[in-house]
Amino acid sequence: MAGQISVFFCSRDRVLSEALAALLDQAGGFHLLEDPVACSAPDTIILDADSYAAGIADLCRDLRRSYRHSSILLLASTPGDTDGDAIHMAGADDALHKPVKIQELVNSIRLQVKNHQWLSEEPVVIGGLVFLPAERMIRDDKGSEVLLTTLETRLLHRLYRASGKGVRRQVLLTEVWGYSEGVKTTTVQSYIHRLRSKLREFGHAADVIVSGADGYRLASPQVLPEQPRNGTS
Repeated sequence: MAGQISVFFCSRDRVLSEALAALLDQAGGFHLLEDPVACSAPDTIILDADSYAAGIADLCRDLRRSYRHSSILLLASTPGDTDGDAIHMAGADDALHKPVKIQELVNSIRLQVKNHQWLSEEPVVIGGLVFLPAERMIRDDKGSEVLLTTLETRLLHRLYRASGKGVRRQVLLTEVWGYSEGVKTTTVQSYIHRLRSKLREFGHAADVIVSGADGYRLASPQVLPEQPRNGTS
């Protein structure tokens, strides 16, 4: 429905599914899908970790591959199922503990949808590689591809938006992770290391993401020219 956020709840718990549908209907602005293929891609997929036990990480990865433009939110009773690094590496955008308050759920859905909307649809050339933010992917000139997690994509996209200028660690923590000023963590360094490891698969690493006194920056990012469509030139 126009103007509403489409949501698909992936769960084997019928009672929970019906309760969630009623709560989101009461909140307003949401359209619950019975089947994710009912539209090209749901705005949000809510994944019930308790319904899939040990296979939750694999299911999350499969959903991310199939629905790259959708945000994925994990609901779980067990704290270990919502550990930050683990769920983000599997492709989820956020995780909440049960029982969850409806306003907390609504806020998370809207935030993740907003985050996905600002991801550029334009392919970007970085150090001879093509970065596709909306696809969460890096591709080389031979067609080889490496998938990125949502946070890796946000980090790389934020560096791209700096147009070759350095972005300091605290700015990245605030704008990419939502951390408050003064938080002490090695999160940025860890994700930069992960990105460089993935870039190394193409024979690139330090020459793409450069670190210096002014923070982290990308080497000569350029928007890829629009390609002709339907055989036109």
